[in-house]
Amino acid sequence: MRVNHPEKSHEFDPWHVAKGVSKKLNAEGKKKGCEELGSWITSVINHLWWSAQTCEGDAVLLKEKWISVIHHITNRHDWPGNRHYHQCAHQPLDEETQRSKLWLKPGSEAHNALVKIVMDKRLLKDLEHLTKCVHTTTLEVYHSMYLKYLPKRTHFGYDVMLHGSMLAALDHNHNVNREQVCIHFVAKGQDLSPPVLTVEPSVITERDSVTLHCHTPNPASVSLCFFSATSGLDIYSSSCQMTVRGSDLLESLSLPAEVIVQCYYNTSGKQDNSPYSSPQTVTIQIGPPTTLMMTEAQNILVKPVWWLVVLLAVCGLSVGSVLLSVLRAKRAHGTNTTYNVPQDTDPNTVNAQVPDSCVMPLESDFYSLISSASPIEGMSGFEMVDQEQRQSDDQQERDMNHLYATIPDDSNPESVVYSCI
Repeated sequence: MRVNHPEKSHEFDPWHVAKGVSKKLNAEGKKKGCEELGSWITSVINHLWWSAQTCEGDAVLLKEKWISVIHHITNRHDWPGNRHYHQCAHQPLDEETQRSKLWLKPGSEAHNALVKIVMDKRLLKDLEHLTKCVHTTTLEVYHSMYLKYLPKRTHFGYDVMLHGSMLAALDHNHNVNREQVCIHFVAKGQDLSPPVLTVEPSVITERDSVTLHCHTPNPASVSLCFFSATSGLDIYSSSCQMTVRGSDLLESLSLPAEVIVQCYYNTSGKQDNSPYSSPQTVTIQIGPPTTLMMTEAQNILVKPVWWLVVLLAVCGLSVGSVLLSVLRAKRAHGTNTTYNVPQDTDPNTVNAQVPDSCVMPLESDFYSLISSASPIEGMSGFEMVDQEQRQSDDQQERDMNHLYATIPDDSNPESVVYSCI
């Protein structure tokens, strides 16, 4: 090409050159001591594209712009010695930006690795073929169209290949200069008109209510209306109209207060929201003190209720006192039945009369013979003494009973007599 067609300009695609530089930078950034270079790889590649696009066909200016990156990356933005490019084209950096950037230290391993890649002789020679910043995008589009008519996985003869190539060229030439589809990105909610908010009334007390109405441009397409206030209230309604009490609108604010309310809406066919409406102020004042007022009929109904409560309390206390007195009397003057046992009676088989109210459980195997009185010194056998004779002597010991139980040897329950207490 250089010998046979010296009049032709040979250009490289910047994408392929940038790809090669990116591979070298990633390899150096993984080495020990060059980790700081990894955060600058994207910026260096963008600087290469910018240099090719703004060189105005001048190879010297392109090289000077490209080499300037080794100064900028050390927070140095002007330098002597160049023919055309002596300082960075960006605006002066503020102090916050300079502190946030991870600048490389001149002479460090990371900076030396970057200088080695930027100043590579082969790369600087290739930059002479980037002055026009042309791309192979159109050629790659044609190759893609060519595969549509002649796919690689299918074998074709010469005639088919010839006519298929012609069809691909015709198709490509017909559409190469066609205006492309442009997609316009609109900020969220900017394609919707803002609503108009009205409040009625604008001055209320804590116990009063206020009506919020969000007027939308096209009510038929509105899905929901949202109301928000500076007090923290956030509610929504499908009818775009709500009635709110002053206490709910007040939230955590103290009286008196001025609450700013706004509204917005979203449509059923779109997921984004409309802009906010103009703010409206609702003034919440301190209302008159609350007084308890009762009608005459309520007074008539309340009085019998109180009298009934008092009467039930008095009756309950009286009944409780009577029952307590009865229990104390029974406890103080209780009687026990006295049974006299002969002296020659075996204490293991005390026979006592069984009252009619005492039922003998004939199916039991073991039975207890119980005495409700304490034995007395000087008396033979067991004698049940009437407990009333000892009530005046010892008030505490009169409540104490000694229980004596034996298990009869006779297995016949009919020969055993029970004593019931």
